[in-house]
Amino acid sequence: MIRYIIKRAALAVGIIFSISLITFFILNVIPGDPVAAMLGEFADADKIAQVKAQMGLDTPLPVQYINWLKDLLHGDMGTSYFQKKPVITLILQAFHYTVIMQLPLILWR
Repeated sequence: MIRYIIKRAALAVGIIFSISLITFFILNVIPGDPVAAMLGEFADADKIAQVKAQMGLDTPLPVQYINWLKDLLHGDMGTSYFQKKPVITLILQAFHYTVIMQLPLILWR
């Protein structure tokens, strides 16, 4: 039984890694510049280059993915560009409301 659980956990880790890799590269293939969209249409090229350097978007894609994965494993999901709050805080707030909405269903059983 323990071998089965270990095997399934290893498969789950592999699938999650594969999905993150595919999603990361698909999002980087989509046309458009996310920094230019974030800063608006009146941002100059110097400001766009500065923000790209701050966000690490001026490095090659494999390096960006490795840095993202390393930060994720350390619990750092970054900062929301629009709300200026840590992403983990926003996820936990949403999770809090999800638990509150699910309590009646859990207690009903």
